[in-house]
Amino acid sequence: MRINIFFIIPSLHGGGSERFVTHLVKNLNAVKFNITLVLVRKEGVFLSEIPSHVRILDLNLSRTRYAPFKVIKLIWRHKPDIVFSTLGHLNLVIAAIRHVLPKSTKFIARESSTVSVHNKNEVYPALFDFLFRTVYRSFDKIVCQSRYMQHDLLKNYNIPVEKTIVINNPIDEDYIRFKAGMASTPFPADKINFVAVGRLSKEKGFDRLIESFKIIRDKSIHLNIIGDGVDKVKLQQYVAAAGLGESISFLGFQSNPYPYMESAKALIQTSYYEGFPNVIIEANACGTPVIGFKSPGGIAEIVDNIKSGWLIEDGNLAELANKIQEVAYIKFDPESAKSYTSARFSLKKIIGEYEQLFISILNRKA
Repeated sequence: MRINIFFIIPSLHGGGSERFVTHLVKNLNAVKFNITLVLVRKEGVFLSEIPSHVRILDLNLSRTRYAPFKVIKLIWRHKPDIVFSTLGHLNLVIAAIRHVLPKSTKFIARESSTVSVHNKNEVYPALFDFLFRTVYRSFDKIVCQSRYMQHDLLKNYNIPVEKTIVINNPIDEDYIRFKAGMASTPFPADKINFVAVGRLSKEKGFDRLIESFKIIRDKSIHLNIIGDGVDKVKLQQYVAAAGLGESISFLGFQSNPYPYMESAKALIQTSYYEGFPNVIIEANACGTPVIGFKSPGGIAEIVDNIKSGWLIEDGNLAELANKIQEVAYIKFDPESAKSYTSARFSLKKIIGEYEQLFISILNRKA
């Protein structure tokens, strides 16, 4: 008998968690698992990638906060074996209503950020910390993308260690390399091009990346920023005010960022904190090294110095600028990053770990 799993997520817009869920529902063994994708709102760039055997249920709500009653009704009607949710606010909603849901259903949360750091940016940080300390343990299992995230939950929120498991994010190497070869990039031909990819919001640290370019004197080095977000105009104004218009370009959101990654000298990651930044393993799968701050989160568990990139002391702008100028003129072996990434984060390996989790939580045999 197949295991019935409901995957619940706000939407399929172009973020790391949305991409991860898309990977998961596409690649789980359809002989073993009957998959239903529940969306708070049926929209997003990844909708077109969902295979026909995956049933999609649309709650048709504008905000996650309005979801509890519909989720309760839905789960009682279908009584799936497992409910799997991801993204912080949605996870808290599921945790808060867990006590009125079927006891026979197992609930798994995938944590998408380092909670103690992320909560500081909430309007009411103390309230969110309280909720994570109280209702969050109602999950049967919490998947952490990195050991750093797991330690954060254990230390700061007293989550029992047996309720947690570390499973890294997967990388679909074949898909990424296929997409990387689909287009050419509009990089300035006479420049040494670096790339940064991510949502243009405060936590991603584009402000300090731009600041580091004030230190770089080599005018042949060019930064290409891919992404969109609430801080886009502010960052563009900052670049203009700093006189860096000739050194930094904003390329907007790209549904296929992989040609840019593959063509770049390196990807630069300057987030203030991360859970497990997918963009790093995606760049490495393209054979491109990463220069990143050793910021809170799982980045230090991904980047292996020399094999896949270089880590810089968190916030050290001078060291970052020096490393960018150094990497601009060195020869990097792309096969080093590709093989390292494949061995640790291949789709087959990580999907296998999730399948084992789903089977074991129901005390079934593989």
